[in-house]
Amino acid sequence: MTFNEFDHPRARSGQFAEKHHSGDTITLASPDDAVVEALKTPVAIDAISEKVAKLSPKQVEALALIKEYREPEAHDAAWRAIRVVESHEVQQMQRRGVMHNAESVNPNRQSAEAMYDFAFFQQGPHRTDAHDDALEVARDAAVAVAYRWKIGRPEYPGWTQQAYEQLTEPWARVMGKAHPDD
Repeated sequence: MTFNEFDHPRARSGQFAEKHHSGDTITLASPDDAVVEALKTPVAIDAISEKVAKLSPKQVEALALIKEYREPEAHDAAWRAIRVVESHEVQQMQRRGVMHNAESVNPNRQSAEAMYDFAFFQQGPHRTDAHDDALEVARDAAVAVAYRWKIGRPEYPGWTQQAYEQLTEPWARVMGKAHPDD
């Protein structure tokens, strides 16, 4: 799929910076790449959501087991890094008299939480702790995907490839890649 840079309303506004690849940084080389990456994120979150809706008991147990054995310190550090990203995004959107949160600023983050909330309430009376654990693993992966393209940027200390993998790897082990480019 190809997009002409002039087809995009922000193409000439300078919002798509030329990017260079270095280490863990995911960079976009052109406005076309930015558009393609922007399309991949919601598609990846939708794919996670679809799989969550069809989790088998075996998958639920496998995801719960992985959650039980993950390293809590590394997991917490990855979430702290996400909070820095979200705080930065919210600060950029602040306007006098208007309150924002991560979900209102980033629609992909909103989709990740909506997937989690919907699945949580749909599990019904037979839901177990394993279901909750599986949903947490899915949410970790979906939220990480929402911020994947910001990995390694200097304004987001701690949001590294390793932090991303900490949040997506449990999902990937059982269900497959969280993002098509992983």
